[in-house]
Parts: sequence; C-alpha cells; structure tokens
Amino acid sequence: MAAQQEPTGPSPTRRALGACLLIGAAGLLVLGAQPLLYGSYVHEGRIGEASLGLLAAVEIAAIALGSAGGIALLGRMPARLVAFIGIAVTIAANFLPAVVPLLLVRAVSGAGGGLLVGIAAGAIARSKGLNAAAAAFLFLQAASQYAILQWFASATVPGSAADVQHALAVIAALTALTLPLVPNNLASGAHHDDQASKGAIPLSGWTGLAASALLVGAIVGIWAYMGLWLEARGIAPERVAPMLTASMVGQ
Repeated sequence: MAAQQEPTGPSPTRRALGACLLIGAAGLLVLGAQPLLYGSYVHEGRIGEASLGLLAAVEIAAIALGSAGGIALLGRMPARLVAFIGIAVTIAANFLPAVVPLLLVRAVSGAGGGLLVGIAAGAIARSKGLNAAAAAFLFLQAASQYAILQWFASATVPGSAADVQHALAVIAALTALTLPLVPNNLASGAHHDDQASKGAIPLSGWTGLAASALLVGAIVGIWAYMGLWLEARGIAPERVAPMLTASMVGQ
C-alpha cells in the first residue's frame, strides 16, 4: 500500500478546520430537512408528488456541481471569498418568492450549498489527519441535520416550506461569523509531481463512484418522500417530524 501523501503548505489549525467543517455542514443542512420541506411543497400545491424525485435529483446534482466548482475556485480565489459567495447565494435562494420556479430555487440553493461544501473539502484535503477530519465532517453533518429536524419536531404546529427555507437561510447567515477563522488559502495541497496521482481513473475507481452514486441516489429518493409516505400511512402531520428525527438517529 502506498504511503498517504502529506499536503504541501500549512495545514489548517484546529479552529480553522472546525470553522470550515461547520460551513460545509451548513451547506448540506437541507438534506436533513428535505422530507419536511418537500412535503410542504406538495401540501402548498407548488409541486406534485410524482415530481419530488426530480426535484431531489436537481438539488443533489446542484450541490455536487457546486462543490466541484467551489474546489476549483479555491485555486483562484481566497477561501473566505468563496465561502462568502456560497453563503450569499444560499441565503438569497431560500428567500426567493414563491412565483420563482421551484426547480430553479432548489438548484440555486444547492449550488450555494455546494460552494460551502467545497470549503470543507479543501480544509479536509489540507489536513494532516485527513481521516479524522473527514469523520468529524460526517459527524457534524449528521448532528446538524438531526438538530434542525428536532427543532421543527418540537414546534406545536408543523412548519411551512417558507419556515424551513428561512431557517436554512438564517443558519447559513450565522456561519458568516466563522469566516475570520477560515484560512485564505485552501487550494489543493496534492503533490503535483507524483506520477502515482496522475493518469485516468482506474476501473475500480469508476466502480466505486457508480456504487456511491446509486446508493446516495436511492437514499435521497426515499428520504425525499418519507414525510409524505408517513402521512399516507395515517400518521398525523404533527407526528411526522419526531419520526423523522428518530430515523436520522438511526442513520
């Protein structure tokens, strides 16, 4: 087995890494709230149940493309500026009026969230303890998504789509407080002269990517419908959010 590559340039401090991971987790916060958000869209007549899969696919694709774009921008812009753009786009998208097409709203919001994920990815790539940093990011994702579900579960009245969107926007705005801790340089620290890191992706790599894509696609597709499915089984709307939080704990 080849030795793990150490990143070139300074690794982020613990405080800087923590700030970057928090920003990235905020970019993925919508994934936890999807069942509530999408269920509200259906109840408000903004989209039909049959189109929820497409909506989820568009948002996830936008997050993926946004994160790839964010990583690319880190080589050309200060990381704080990339994070600021991601925060601004996320806030603006979640405050767009209902007359704007829903697919466009979620695509723009996903792109903004993806930029924030790119910040976390850049910090993880430059971290000396890469595995520990990645594990911490996964934990923050799960914890933050559980927290927002628990917040809505504790409400006496189920939240509307606007309530969920505004909560996502406010949390994104709060992450701006961590911007001073974000290093200016989070460009890729890989060794560019290492021949082992060059060349085409091997078949095993493509197989892993395809398997991950199918798994994530299946999970997101089921999760997006979960709130409506529970209601269709006779569960009262006010009990849906607590059940979703229990599912999140299981995940």
